Amino acid sequence: MKIRLIRLKNLNSLKGLHEIDLMAEPLASAGLFAITGPTGAGKTTLLDAVTLALYGRAARYGSKANPKHVMTHHCSECSAEVEFEVPSGIYRAVWERRRAHNQSDGKLQPAKRYLYDSSEHVLTQKIGEADLKIQELLGLTYEQFLRSTLLAQGDFALFLRANARERAELLESLTGTAVYSQLSQLAHERFNKCQIELATKQEGLDQIEILNDDEREKLKSDIEQDKHQREELKEKIDAGSEMLRKIINLKEAREREKEAADDLAEITIDHENAQSDLEQRRLHLLTVPFAGDLARLDAADSSLKSARAASEQAEADHVTAQEEQTAANHVLRAAIKTAIVTGQREIKESAAAVTREARTALEAREWLDDHQHDAGLTDQLVDLVAAIAELKSARGTLSTNWSDWNQTAG
Repeated sequence: MKIRLIRLKNLNSLKGLHEIDLMAEPLASAGLFAITGPTGAGKTTLLDAVTLALYGRAARYGSKANPKHVMTHHCSECSAEVEFEVPSGIYRAVWERRRAHNQSDGKLQPAKRYLYDSSEHVLTQKIGEADLKIQELLGLTYEQFLRSTLLAQGDFALFLRANARERAELLESLTGTAVYSQLSQLAHERFNKCQIELATKQEGLDQIEILNDDEREKLKSDIEQDKHQREELKEKIDAGSEMLRKIINLKEAREREKEAADDLAEITIDHENAQSDLEQRRLHLLTVPFAGDLARLDAADSSLKSARAASEQAEADHVTAQEEQTAANHVLRAAIKTAIVTGQREIKESAAAVTREARTALEAREWLDDHQHDAGLTDQLVDLVAAIAELKSARGTLSTNWSDWNQTAG
C-alpha cells in the first residue's frame, strides 16, 4: 500500500483543516522522511488520522472504535481522510464525526465512514462494509496493520527499552506468535523428514558393491568405446545436418525460381494485354477521321437488324395465321358435315312429307271426282296444290345447297 494524501480536521491538537500531499515535492521524491516536533505538536495525531480513516480506530485509544475524545475541544465536527494506492487502483477512505445541531456542546453523534474509488464512486457507506472492504483491499486487519505497517508510538519506545527476552515477546506480540510457532513446527517436521531420507540413502549406499580393478578397467573400456561411438554418431549427425541444410537451401531456391517464373508469366500476360490495348488504341486513332461514317454505318446496321427482326416476326405471324386458318378450316368442315347430315335428314323428312301430301292430294282429287257435287271444296284443293308446288321448290333448293356443301366439305 502507498499513502498518497492525508487530510484531517479538528483532530486532537490539530485544530482546523490540515492536508499533507505525499505526491507533491519535496515529499514525492523523498525515499525516507521523519515527522518531528515538540511534544503535543500533533505528530501522533497524523498517524491517528491514518488509522481513523482506514479502520475507524486510533492506537493511542486502545481497541475502542470511533474514540470520542479524538475531536478537538470546542469544535462541532472532526474528520480524517486518506488517499491510498494498491495494485487494484486508487481509493479514498473517509472517517467523520459530528455533534448534535452542529454545536460544540451538542451530543456526540455516531461516526460515519465512506470509501470512494478513483472516479469518486461510493463503494461503502456503512462501518461494517468499510471494514470488510478495507481488509479486502489492504489484505490486513487493524491489528495486522499496526504490527506490520504502523508501529504505535508507545510500543516502539517499549521495544527500545526492553531487554532481550522482553524484545522477543514484544516482536512476537507485534508480528503474531502463530507465525513463529508454525515456522518452528514446520522446521522440526522438515528436520525429521530429512533425517529419515538421509538414513534411507545411507542404507542404499551401504548396499552398493565396490568394483574391483578388472571390473573398473572393463567399465572404463566400455565408456571409451561408447564415447568413440558417440563421436562417430555426432560426425554422421553433423554431416546429415549439413546435407539437410543444403536440401533446404535447394528447396528454397526452387521455390524462389518457381515464384520468379510465376511472376514472369504474369508480367508476360500483362505485357500481351498491354500490347492488345495499345493496338486497339492505335486502331481507334486511325478510325477517328471516319467517326461520322462509322456512326452512320452503325445506324444502318442497327436499322438492318431491326428490319430483319420485323421480317422474322412477320414470317412468324404468317405461319401462325396459316396454322389458325387450317384449324378454322377443320372446324368449318366439321360444321358443314354436320349441316349436311342434318340437311339430308331434313330432305328425307321433307320428301316423306311431300309424298304424304301428294298422296293426300291424290286421294283428295279422287274424292272430289267422286264428290263433284261438293263444289265448295274446289278452292281448298287449289290452295293445297299451291302448297305442294312450294314444297317441291323448297326441296329443289335444298338439293342444290346440299351439292354445294358437299363440294366445300370435300
